Amino acid sequence: MAEREEVDEFIIGIPKSWDGKETPQSNKVRSIAGRLAVRAAERGWRVYLQDEHGTSSEAAYRMINLGLNKSARQKTSDAYAAVILLERYFAISGEDIEIVLPKQIDLQEKLRKGRRFKMRRIEKLAEPSKSPVFQFILGVIMF
Repeated sequence: MAEREEVDEFIIGIPKSWDGKETPQSNKVRSIAGRLAVRAAERGWRVYLQDEHGTSSEAAYRMINLGLNKSARQKTSDAYAAVILLERYFAISGEDIEIVLPKQIDLQEKLRKGRRFKMRRIEKLAEPSKSPVFQFILGVIMF
């Protein structure tokens, strides 16, 4: 799916508390991100961790403001939170994020030598549910 959509970076939300400290769930996310980083690095792709604090509540407010009913909000809340995570990532131009490097030195070197990818901007989405990015995120979450 990533190749078909020409993905070259993976942004993974890492759970943090309101004061910026990692939560018990953070270790699980780091483990998954580490495994993904190995597979991604083999193709020259990068994996980043982005603080996801507050994305779920922001997504709920956004969906309520769009007039989505409770059932629709429950079905799409993760996808809306993912869109917010990506909006944050692009809004701060990748600052304050953490790259996840595989432990293998050869894969780290491959990432260093790899071409630099231009970041594609995601504009603020008035109606994320109609965006192709949103549909892709929703597909990944439901997979």
